[in-house]
Parts: sequence; structure tokens; C-alpha cells
Amino acid sequence: MSKKPCSVNCPFFRCAQRALMRGTRSDKGRRYQIPGRPILTASFSTPYCSWVNDACRGAGCNYAFCERKLLLPDGRCGLVEAVPPKSVSIESVAANLSKGLEGLKGKLKRKGLEDAL
Repeated sequence: MSKKPCSVNCPFFRCAQRALMRGTRSDKGRRYQIPGRPILTASFSTPYCSWVNDACRGAGCNYAFCERKLLLPDGRCGLVEAVPPKSVSIESVAANLSKGLEGLKGKLKRKGLEDAL
């Protein structure tokens, strides 16, 4: 099992409070006016939580969730935990098909259509 924590930079990571701010905001960003001071522009390089006015805690936050619903309870990413597909041998597939064919022959025999196969 992987021990990789869920990353805030993951495209599926979301905040239930809609308080997660990513990237760097420039002139198009939010502007804050404090009376008697110049207009301030929000500028940050790390994911920022506007709910608590601090850096985002990521999976440790109560409001964090995964859009794909793969955030595990201990904060690990379920995308990394995905189980690789099993390789199935041709012999096992043939055995399953022959069992199904035997069942079909029995049903046809009961209906009187055993010559249909």
C-alpha cells in the first residue's frame, strides 16, 4: 500500500467551503480595500485557504474532499492505491465457458431442443 498523502495540487482536490485559492493572482485577482490604505491584490504561490486566512492544510482539513471520491480517511490518495487488473489465463476462461455451455445443454434437453446445439 502506498503512503503518498493526498496533494492539494491534485486536480481533483476540492474544498467544501469553496475557500481554496490556487496559483498566483495578479491584477485580475481579488482586490481588497482597507480604509486609508492602497488597494491590495491577493498574491500567493502556495494553495491558500481564504476561510482561515492561512496556507491550506490539504487532507488534514475537515472540509477537504476528492472530486473522484478517492480521498481515504487517513489522508492518503486512493488514485495511487488503485489495484492493477488481474491477468486471467485462457484455460480458466475456457473452463468457465464450458461450464456455461453444460448448463445451457441441460436447459435445452429439458425443453426437448437438445439437437439445437
